[in-house]
Amino acid sequence: MGTGTQCVQRTSDIGNLARQRRREAGYTIQQLEELLGCGTRFLSEVERGKGGASIGRVLQIAASLGLEMRMGKSQCAEIMNKPTYDLGAHTGFERFDS
Repeated sequence: MGTGTQCVQRTSDIGNLARQRRREAGYTIQQLEELLGCGTRFLSEVERGKGGASIGRVLQIAASLGLEMRMGKSQCAEIMNKPTYDLGAHTGFERFDS
């Protein structure tokens, strides 16, 4: 993985990155709320990794913080060798087999 790139496997990974970048940029949650026109509860839930946020809103938050998301074949060793993944804790879906 390249410099500045982090493997994202869970919604909490996205939330941690968003919180870190918001703090680096010097924004409070309230300031980012004004910039984006969304509520502090929503931003707080995204930063805590709570599932259920629309991908469009998450991408809007990421872009406003100067972050981009890319998708490709996983280079994360932890998920490359797993035949199953439990999404239940993050999205409300049941465990499934690949």
